[in-house]
Amino acid sequence: MRRQEQTGWGMVVAATGFLLLAGGMELARTATPDPPCPLEPPCALESRGEGEVCPAGPADESMPGGAMPSRLGVASCSASSCHGGPKGTNHAVSTFAATLWMERDPHARASEVLHSGRSRRMAELLGIGPAHQARRCLVCHSMADLSPTPLPDDLVADGVGCASCHGDPTAWGSEHTLDAWKGMGREERAALGYRDLSTPLDRVNDCTRCHVGDADHDVDHALIAAGHPRLVFEFAAYQKRYPRHWSPAGRAEVGTDFQARSWAVGQAATLAATARLLAARVSDQPGRVSDQPARATSALPSGRWPEFAEFDCQGCHRSIAGVAPPAVDALRPGWSAVGTPAWQPWSQAGGALLTGSSAEGDVDRGLADLRRLLERHWGPADQTRRGRVRLEARALAAAAARRAEAIEARHEVDLDDVATKIEALVAEGGPGIGSWEAAVQSVLALEAILDGGPAQLGNAESHDVDRELEDLRESLRYLPRQETPPTLRRSDFNRLRATVP
Repeated sequence: MRRQEQTGWGMVVAATGFLLLAGGMELARTATPDPPCPLEPPCALESRGEGEVCPAGPADESMPGGAMPSRLGVASCSASSCHGGPKGTNHAVSTFAATLWMERDPHARASEVLHSGRSRRMAELLGIGPAHQARRCLVCHSMADLSPTPLPDDLVADGVGCASCHGDPTAWGSEHTLDAWKGMGREERAALGYRDLSTPLDRVNDCTRCHVGDADHDVDHALIAAGHPRLVFEFAAYQKRYPRHWSPAGRAEVGTDFQARSWAVGQAATLAATARLLAARVSDQPGRVSDQPARATSALPSGRWPEFAEFDCQGCHRSIAGVAPPAVDALRPGWSAVGTPAWQPWSQAGGALLTGSSAEGDVDRGLADLRRLLERHWGPADQTRRGRVRLEARALAAAAARRAEAIEARHEVDLDDVATKIEALVAEGGPGIGSWEAAVQSVLALEAILDGGPAQLGNAESHDVDRELEDLRESLRYLPRQETPPTLRRSDFNRLRATVP
């Protein structure tokens, strides 16, 4: 996978091997995977005249320098006698985990993105001051969300450091160096603020705070319109390419069902996070992030609904010369009626592939109920509908979280039912794959079924899949300045899928 050194946006090159560039809606098949990166979807990047500012709501004030919060810095973990030793095969991975992380992990360079020309332009359009000082940016591109006080520049430069994923080490940093630490259970460690990341569910819940969003980490439509990639997250594909800096011994990834478990747990937990974000966005009580110790600013300004980031971009950003697609068989990205875009076509497509039992039916019903509420025209008289949306979103979040926990608790996870569902979609006379999002989710599910295993130590694992599956990927490739794959039709996708064993 390419690393885009010049722009600093290597972190937003698709970990899945799909690359969509904001300006040209380009889906490209990248070459050899390198560091893991999020899936970058098509974005609603509009051309604006010089000096024209996006109407993004209240400005986000910059963060002044401040005292260093206790033990947040990567330096406290990366001493040569701790986790920063030289790489080698004759001693424990934990002794050089920080070395691997600093060399290969894109999170270590997350704050560098904020100095790029693209980020500067985005900050100008949003009116939030320098991106590398704006808390709205720093809560995901640094460890700022862990600190009640502004971070000094050297901690910002650490990017998304150890504490971002493992928890603020103020209470457990010393404890974990003692022999007694090995005898502590999960609950004891969690009480000290430590986050155990042994299982796929632990990991995906950690990732979704920024890679899906929540009340305090929100990539809304204003940010997307300014140039930020829309967040489209599929946990198993991300994890597959994540350069591992830990030993798999004693963890779920030693199991033969690890990739299948990661996909299924990831889909359910990501859907739960998506629903929680919807509930926060539609709420009259906005999320709040500290801008300075003495004040706070809203991450989610109240009273602004609908929030367009909740909906299919193609519902609005497409030609209005003709309402219908040029070919009935064409596979358009989330094609929906003009003025009533589909709600979260990516999340819906992933959720639909998870088969539901009677005990898990609340997820399926919750998705259907939200679609009925959201995929309708909105007007001033409809604001009372927001309360119903909030309640349904919270219910769906709880149901999807329960499903994720139930899948995680299974002794063994397989995706036979998912494969059967895809087979039924593409079978002759079947309904077919109905959108680009559904097609990509299906391909990623097939990869989880056919190509298991975590990344190799310190490296992003190469994506070695069957030629037929590679053809499926290629069929979903966006070309520059084209809003839909020019040759992709449902029949083509179905034919290619039928050749995958």
